[in-house]
Amino acid sequence: MDTKTVSVHYDGSSLTVKPEVVVVDLDDAIEFKREDPFPRVGRFRLKFPEKQFFHTDNGKFAEHGNFDEDGGLLRVGNLLHLTTYDCELVNGDLVIATTKGGGAVDPVKNFGKNPK
Repeated sequence: MDTKTVSVHYDGSSLTVKPEVVVVDLDDAIEFKREDPFPRVGRFRLKFPEKQFFHTDNGKFAEHGNFDEDGGLLRVGNLLHLTTYDCELVNGDLVIATTKGGGAVDPVKNFGKNPK
């Protein structure tokens, strides 16, 4: 079991994650860290449409698939294929920036293969 780190960065106009694809194995964890220049604006939220492959300490994650900044670790379950997640920067109810397909999680067994 490893912990992978993904940096979330907002440069004032666009929102990016690095690495864009994180390669994981069963029971690995992903830590999302904010890497912005100060002052920070808003909080990031990651949206996992295939939430069934992940779990967190936040019980509501299983309902909506949203993973918020400072949400702890995102743990990987039986991930069967590459899956993407969206990233947005929010301030209360206001969405400041968003990116569709902002990042991806790929199981080791699938790495290097074309997703179906």
